[in-house]
Amino acid sequence: MTSKIQIGDRLLYLSQIPTNSVDLIYVRPIISSKPSTSNHAQLQNREQPLPALDMEQYLAELMPVMSDAYRILSPRGTLYFHVDFHNVHYCKARLLDKVFGRNNFINEIIWWTDTQIPQTDRMWQPKHNYILVYVKNVADYTFNVDDIERIPYMAPTLVGPEKELLGKLPTDTWLNLKRVEDVVTRIVKASSNPGEMVLDFYAGDGVTGDVCLNLGRQFILIDSDVSEIQDFITRTQGKPGIEITVGG
Repeated sequence: MTSKIQIGDRLLYLSQIPTNSVDLIYVRPIISSKPSTSNHAQLQNREQPLPALDMEQYLAELMPVMSDAYRILSPRGTLYFHVDFHNVHYCKARLLDKVFGRNNFINEIIWWTDTQIPQTDRMWQPKHNYILVYVKNVADYTFNVDDIERIPYMAPTLVGPEKELLGKLPTDTWLNLKRVEDVVTRIVKASSNPGEMVLDFYAGDGVTGDVCLNLGRQFILIDSDVSEIQDFITRTQGKPGIEITVGG
């Protein structure tokens, strides 16, 4: 099996991926009406709310790619959709519930980010992102509970020495992860197995690819802008088992 980096038409590349062939999808969609910047930077710097017309365009652009994502995802697969607070409710109600089905929504993960955001006396300071989690089949999907790193108990003296030593599983509020890489690592460990295929079709600077290489997963990274992912391409140039396509 070959990992792929594909630069060009996102819908075209997605249409070429076989049905039910990807085990995990992680995406953090950028907003095309903004200047071209890293999608990580957009998450870190807090997106501004879009005008209503731009939000309609954003959802319209996402609908066909997310419909293809549903087709591509394996029967036991999981989608993690990473977005900020301005857009999360639109994306859930008007996009993902329609494509994946409201009953296949299993988690809303809150990732608390320790980023430097300008203070304001006009609102509560935002400090978190959302990750919406959907599966193909709520009765049967991959979740490797034993592979998830445990975190310390907040009151260890109340649980006893054995539990204190073991630690506890994270909840749906992720407070102890500082970087996007840490978030993706937790996701890949929990919702895929070694050798399986992970897809990120808003690949940005290639973080999903780095995580997959570290954890022994195959990957397909798609982005419309080669400048976003050039550093990752340079880092992986010449590595066996990685196919690079530009201009599709």
